Amino acid sequence: MVCESVQNMIQIKPYPFVYKFFDTLLIPAMYLISGVWNEAPQETHHWNLQNIPLEQKNDIKPDLGVSLEGTYSGFLGKSHGGILFHFPFIGGWKEYVVLEAITQGPWHLGWFIDGLKKDYFQYSRLTLLKSRVRALKPPIDTTTLFFALNEGGEQIPLSFVGDGNIGNNGPFKNTRLL
Repeated sequence: MVCESVQNMIQIKPYPFVYKFFDTLLIPAMYLISGVWNEAPQETHHWNLQNIPLEQKNDIKPDLGVSLEGTYSGFLGKSHGGILFHFPFIGGWKEYVVLEAITQGPWHLGWFIDGLKKDYFQYSRLTLLKSRVRALKPPIDTTTLFFALNEGGEQIPLSFVGDGNIGNNGPFKNTRLL
């Protein structure tokens, strides 16, 4: 169940070693920022993200993705809040969704957020090797379509598994958090 046409593929760009190096250096800081030492820390940084041209939005099939209404209503409101969204203990985003890609190989999580001042149509350049991933739920009054891409840029099926909150020691605490 992948996109049939070559035109429907999204270009997956290689993730440079220097960014992987920075990600590794930041792991202790991300644990500290999350306020939780026994849970996989949030991994997303602006250099991990790749914008997708909005013209390709129609290439994503909603029935292969997971659409969520936003729930975050903290002090950051509908704004991203810059680095502050990483700090759940001071009101940053805490709620997450657990998603699962139907794949045997590496994949990438993408999203289209509708309802903000600007539309966000992006994917994470962080390669996922396990089928499940946690992603922060979107802000209130927005809708996010999460989707999965294989390494070739083809959309693959993605399903909802569950949800939770950072710091609640839930069953998904060791699942990567993007």
